[in-house]
Amino acid sequence: MAVAWVGPAFVLVGGGVAVTADGGSRAEAQERTEPSEPGAPSRPAGPAGPAEDEDIVTVDAAPELLDDVSGGLLDRGWYVEEGAGVAGDDLEEVRARILAAGGHWGIVALTTPPPRGTRNFVANLLAEVRSSRSSIDTVVVLTLEDVAGSSRPYTEDQLDAAFAAAIPIFETDVARGFVFLYEQLTGTVCCVARHV
Repeated sequence: MAVAWVGPAFVLVGGGVAVTADGGSRAEAQERTEPSEPGAPSRPAGPAGPAEDEDIVTVDAAPELLDDVSGGLLDRGWYVEEGAGVAGDDLEEVRARILAAGGHWGIVALTTPPPRGTRNFVANLLAEVRSSRSSIDTVVVLTLEDVAGSSRPYTEDQLDAAFAAAIPIFETDVARGFVFLYEQLTGTVCCVARHV
């Protein structure tokens, strides 16, 4: 399941279905969020092709990105790239509150979708932290363009429903979006970020 930012609205893409908040077409949503060839970025290239700047992660950098992010999750339970729309202090607080409520989540905020897509990356990320015997059982990766999760205790259908409910919150407040997502999946009101 992926939720992608398309203009002023998120797009829910999962199980072959895409629904846009602004009535956009399924084909248009998939064109904007699904890579056309293996290893291609999940986001669309601009009119002149992909930008040539250091903010775009190349396919060659994917193992390094996986190592960096998994290291952050193993050390702190969260990872944030500068410019991802949320401060590390906010993710630290959200992670601590989720942990205090009994959740074992890894939360990640990136600027761009990883090569091969956010959904693939989050599945690999959960496998990586679990192979290190971490107690993290759910990982959520949010980029400025999409969000995806992988979990041991929650099914894909449960994740899909929770992401759909959390989309409006993520649009306005990233930290609160993670909290709301946790509350949707657990059915509890456990935590409130300080800025809410």
